Amino acid sequence: MKWSFTLRPILFTLLCIAALSNARAQTSCEYTLVMEDSFGDGWNGCALNITIGGTTTTYALDNINDNGQSLTVGIPVTDGDDITLEFIEGAFIFEVSYTLIDAEFNVVFEDGLAGGAPATGVVFEGTASCPSCPPPITSAVDIENIRAFRADLSWVPSDPAGETIIEYGPAGFVLGEGTNLMAGGATTTLLNLEENTAYDVYLLAACSNGDTSLAIGPYAFATPYANDVGVADILSPTTDCNLGFIDSISLMISNYGGAPQSLIPFNFSVNGIPGGVNMPTDGVYAGVIGTDSTEFAEFDAGYDLSEPGEYLFEIWTDLLNDSVRTNDTTRLLVVSIPEVAEFPYYDTYEEWGGGWTVEQSGNGLPSWEYGMPAGTIINSAVSGSNAWVTNLGGTYNNSEISYLVSPCLDFSSLNEDPRIAFFMNFDSESCCDEAWVELSVDGGETWEKVGAAETGVNWYNDAANQWWDGTAGFEGWSYVQNILTGAAGQAEARVRFVFSSDGSVVREGIGLDNMLIGPTLDDDMAASALANNSLNPCGDSTDLVTFTVRNVGDAPQQNIGVAYQVNGGPVVMETTGDQIIFPGAEFEYTFNQSFNSSTPGLYVVRAWSMLDGDGFIANDTTTFVYRTAFDLPYREDFEAGGIPDGWATSTNVAVSNGHNNSSFAIHANLWSFSNTMSIELPVLGPVQANDTLRFDYRFVDYFAGTNPTAITEADSLVAEISLDCGLTYEPVLAISVDNHTPAVEMATVEIPLADSLAGEYMRLRLRGVWGAGDYWLDIDNINVRRCGSLELDADITGATGENNADGVVEILTGAGEGPYTFEWTSGDSTRVVNTLLPGQYLVTVTDGYGCQDLIAVTVDIEVSTADLDQIGQVRLSPNPATDLANLEIAFNRPTDARIQVINTMGQLMAERLVDQAYQETYQLDLSNYDSGMYFVRIFAEGQVKTLKLIKAGGY
Repeated sequence: MKWSFTLRPILFTLLCIAALSNARAQTSCEYTLVMEDSFGDGWNGCALNITIGGTTTTYALDNINDNGQSLTVGIPVTDGDDITLEFIEGAFIFEVSYTLIDAEFNVVFEDGLAGGAPATGVVFEGTASCPSCPPPITSAVDIENIRAFRADLSWVPSDPAGETIIEYGPAGFVLGEGTNLMAGGATTTLLNLEENTAYDVYLLAACSNGDTSLAIGPYAFATPYANDVGVADILSPTTDCNLGFIDSISLMISNYGGAPQSLIPFNFSVNGIPGGVNMPTDGVYAGVIGTDSTEFAEFDAGYDLSEPGEYLFEIWTDLLNDSVRTNDTTRLLVVSIPEVAEFPYYDTYEEWGGGWTVEQSGNGLPSWEYGMPAGTIINSAVSGSNAWVTNLGGTYNNSEISYLVSPCLDFSSLNEDPRIAFFMNFDSESCCDEAWVELSVDGGETWEKVGAAETGVNWYNDAANQWWDGTAGFEGWSYVQNILTGAAGQAEARVRFVFSSDGSVVREGIGLDNMLIGPTLDDDMAASALANNSLNPCGDSTDLVTFTVRNVGDAPQQNIGVAYQVNGGPVVMETTGDQIIFPGAEFEYTFNQSFNSSTPGLYVVRAWSMLDGDGFIANDTTTFVYRTAFDLPYREDFEAGGIPDGWATSTNVAVSNGHNNSSFAIHANLWSFSNTMSIELPVLGPVQANDTLRFDYRFVDYFAGTNPTAITEADSLVAEISLDCGLTYEPVLAISVDNHTPAVEMATVEIPLADSLAGEYMRLRLRGVWGAGDYWLDIDNINVRRCGSLELDADITGATGENNADGVVEILTGAGEGPYTFEWTSGDSTRVVNTLLPGQYLVTVTDGYGCQDLIAVTVDIEVSTADLDQIGQVRLSPNPATDLANLEIAFNRPTDARIQVINTMGQLMAERLVDQAYQETYQLDLSNYDSGMYFVRIFAEGQVKTLKLIKAGGY
């Protein structure tokens, strides 16, 4: 380990030689030049020529050998040398500044930003002045070989005939109150240090003439713990097909501490089950791992991965007296990918992810997840509960290029190219985010795009680019199919779905379910699409269902039985009739029997075909979700970049972040030829008493949007509510010249909804009317909020002393919806604050709807753990867990406690209060949790202990 402060060692070596040769005649010292560029791209051709004693050196920031923003260099001078500074002008001179500092840290000359662009030409002429005892070379200090209890220090002395005074102590100590030592030469060792401690070091020259220099420093470094090792990496096994029994589990062990280590025990578990390591003949590293070193190790014990599935390997070290346990363990999810050789292959993804794996390229993280879809658009699976989705509960990532890769496919038994068929749900930015399918026949070495637009079924809606984008032409889940050309007879095939996004605007992406790969059959009808026919967004008492079936077999079909069901109600069965549906063709059938969708709410319509002798029935069914009202509370911030689904607007309305909007907003340009605008939301409800309508708006001049508009008596923005699905509207607020204050910033409007609306379903309309001028009407953050307690709690760690600002408080939210903002009486604005003095603080928390709640927290003075440790021993097992985990707590005496499970977003998932617990075991039900990491927190008698709990499966 090394802390280095050396910038120009060659110059310093020359300076030292010069000092040796001139020690008796002339005094040498070091000046310092600080160069800066405010834009951070270098000096763009500007340069500073410094001439010392007749020798000229050119200095500049070139953004190649430096970071383009700042650089500090040492310049050797001899007392009495002539110094000349000449500045050469380049491009963007106004970004440049520089400062020349003498050996006693006085500014000799500076120019640049403070006074505008630097002057050009010869800007300074003077004489170098060195003190009788210059300090050691400021930029030539090295602290290296840092161990738990010692560190090596080296420097370049200004007077080789003198000595150097070194003063060091804990970080922040006052100069003059540290530990001192006197050293000759240019190196020494700092001894008797404390482990895991930050230090500062100062150096002073004690010159041979009896003078003492100014101090340079502090130079900071930190000692590590003496005993600290951990597993840095797991090398094998790795995800692959047909893993079988592996006889090599290999790892890398790192020594993070400050002392060499040997006889290091290491162990492993798989899915929370111990690996059966036979210690001490296995699982002990007998070699020596030096400080800052990493060594290879492996287990003699193997593991059977022949059953396809997911295996979470946890490997850890168990060094006696290891001071840092948090870095002991490394985890690796290994997928034993099945090899598919029997067809048709069909997976509904109900048991697990099926051996499909996620890969990536580029900078963006992959967003593919397996589990229960919970987005706004992709909010269900086609069948059962699970599917593969680009983010189960939200949006995909910016700048993402990711792959969902199939199991290994052995098509050697097939004489004809197989088909790939699946259900897809799709929602992306239409201009810039897209997906397609690729096939490899060499085990993933090379890939080719599958199919083309206008081939197969619902294949690629963007013919110019040969991919899916926008909505892909779908409404909800749709059947998609094409031929894997060139796959027949290939034994090492893989298929992958490719998703690509640009650097802005994200939506929900792709959902995939009910995957079929195999040869085509004579008799095979597939559900292709499903929709209701009502044009009324609020539904219809005689709504009809249109079901599209496609003949994906090789034989023509007719008189096909079809059926549908709404919200699990009675089944309606009819027949398509005599219409012949030829292979590859589809038929759109509208059922004669209607259903009632006029009641506000959610309608899940399920339809299926019933062809006699259908060779593959798994693709016969599809589901359509139809919503005639959205639940409250409701929020729309337009950050998806488009007009939301279910909204109705006038033709001049658009969504963008242009004309000086800080985020995406919905807007219209109103002027004499475009004098009205209208925005209608979908039906919302039912309303509850105390619900509040809230939105932001502004009037700003066309085009830049940088000047506020002073509206006239004829201009207005009216908020209206309809209780009959938009047939009639009643105004609830009119914004006019009487109550509008011109401003560039958005103004917030809050309208309490009348108690008389409780239980009603309403439709909101915002209507703008032009009177004069040419302006933008921008509207953002439309929501109907319903406020209650945010169920605030706090995790508090006391300060270490009365005057120590190191208390830590983390605010926990158990209700409401993010993003949350935090306002502290201390002036802080983050969820976690770690710089608090002892005392009481009030924190106001605001959720994404604008609902507020308040919590008072008290930071006490922390006393020793020995005095407070009443929680005692705590154990979670198994960990990772699948559905159930056991929490064992041994309190040191009967104690009232609170047990919480919190996700990584800080949301409270579960809570349990226990009275007078002593030695207890509690069962934690994880069956409804997504896979990932959670925190289990135990509160008792002012203490808190936090444990990490991993829900395995679905990685």
